[in-house]
Amino acid sequence: MEMEQIVYRSGDSIIRHPHMCGLRKSGDVTLKRCRTDDVQALKAWHDAVRCNNVSRKNITIELLDEERNAVTHWCVTNAWPKKIAAAPATGRADDRTIAFETIVLAHEGVTEE
Repeated sequence: MEMEQIVYRSGDSIIRHPHMCGLRKSGDVTLKRCRTDDVQALKAWHDAVRCNNVSRKNITIELLDEERNAVTHWCVTNAWPKKIAAAPATGRADDRTIAFETIVLAHEGVTEE
């Protein structure tokens, strides 16, 4: 996240120019090599955005260790998918989750929980 800087100068001030905090800018969230348990919901969400029906959602992103235990998680406010690139299929029948190579989310803020 980045905060824009505003330099304020009153009309009669020659020397002093105080700096003020301006608009907040947030870059996109890019997820690499990620997985989801509900691929149909993700596909429906992306299809709605493609049809110009942007549905913003508050989502949670979890970072998992090698044993698939949650290490930390982030809450993303008013997110919507800008890009989804699927990973090649593994072909394993026991794998109920679907992997994605890249998911890019536009959002209005991220907080770590």
